[in-house]
Amino acid sequence: WSPDGKSIAFGTNPTYPDTMWYSTNHVAIAAADGSDAATGGRVLTMKLDRNISGAEFDATGGKLYARLTDRGMTHLVEIILAGNDEEEVVRIIDGEVSVGSFVVEGGTTIALVSTASQPAEIMVLSGHPAAASRPLRQLTHVNDELLATVTLGSVEKVSFPCDDVRTYTELGSRPMKIDTVNHDVEMFVYKPVGCDPAS
Repeated sequence: WSPDGKSIAFGTNPTYPDTMWYSTNHVAIAAADGSDAATGGRVLTMKLDRNISGAEFDATGGKLYARLTDRGMTHLVEIILAGNDEEEVVRIIDGEVSVGSFVVEGGTTIALVSTASQPAEIMVLSGHPAAASRPLRQLTHVNDELLATVTLGSVEKVSFPCDDVRTYTELGSRPMKIDTVNHDVEMFVYKPVGCDPAS
């Protein structure tokens, strides 16, 4: 719900059987009184070719914060509600990390953040949210004692080329055309401890 109680933010979920596995989830807003129910509200990120979920309004109601999946990671983004057909999406926390629960208050962002070698810990990001290059400051060290007793194998992100073109038209009651060309496919290789690449 928006702070004034007039709008609801929600995630869309593709239901067309032929394309639901290739479609993306988007963020939309709708009037709480149901006045735009006939159109299903307004989708904010239709052109964004990434799954996005968990949207929450900021204290002013002028922005949304959400999680965006990209290349095996989950980033925290800000969606600025300017009334455009496609709203601007700004990454607040990105890189080789995955964001879980989060809270944004003013210019401070607090989130559970994990990596391939580090279980989730509470991190804080201070300053203007658009400055995504700022370093995260770790507040908790819940897993330090355990990690000191184990040796983890390395994780390598690997990509390889793939030409996969799919076109669909007239999906359900709404004419649509979806052309998807994937130039690379990614995977993660988890190597055992002491792995020798030459062996």
